[in-house]
Amino acid sequence: KGDKNGKRAVKEIEKALKRFQVKLETISSFDKDDEDTITWDELGVDMLITDEFHNFNNLYFSSKMTRISGLSNTDSQRAFDMFVKFGWTQHNGGKVIGLTGTPVTNTLAEFFTMQRYFQLETLQELGLSHFDAWANQFALAEAGLEMTPDGSGFRMNTRFRKFVNVPELMQIWFQVVDAKRVDDNSGIERPDLFEGKPVKVLTDG
Repeated sequence: KGDKNGKRAVKEIEKALKRFQVKLETISSFDKDDEDTITWDELGVDMLITDEFHNFNNLYFSSKMTRISGLSNTDSQRAFDMFVKFGWTQHNGGKVIGLTGTPVTNTLAEFFTMQRYFQLETLQELGLSHFDAWANQFALAEAGLEMTPDGSGFRMNTRFRKFVNVPELMQIWFQVVDAKRVDDNSGIERPDLFEGKPVKVLTDG
């Protein structure tokens, strides 16, 4: 069984490499509109600052964890384009900055994606550049009762529901992140809750 899973993983990696190679070849073969058109590598960019960076979190990754729900693994051209530009800028000694208030919005896999943008070399040094290795260290998959998409009933679903080894993950993450934590000493002001607690509101329909 282990040998079978290993062969499947190798095939998935080979498919991913071929897909990325085709992408790179397609991009490099684009004809310029004009001979005087300036390409990205000719711009001499030494700092790339991107706002609303969570819009680029649908970056493809290969995984054997096909039975875990909620793993957004779409092949977004926009995210791939940003990943290439980030890598090019860093490789040429430049700086990259991503600004967002929601680095993780829908799935724990987005945390891995953010680290790939900003800490790819670190992940490689730690042996965590493949999603499955990263997930085995920092994410916990659990079965839980969920409502069906059509709302007609409930079903058991397995998905990543919580982080594990959080202190170790945060130690790596805060090597590149400047963040404000909402606590008593952060200086961040939040509005008071009505009567000091959440209020449940029942609506019709």
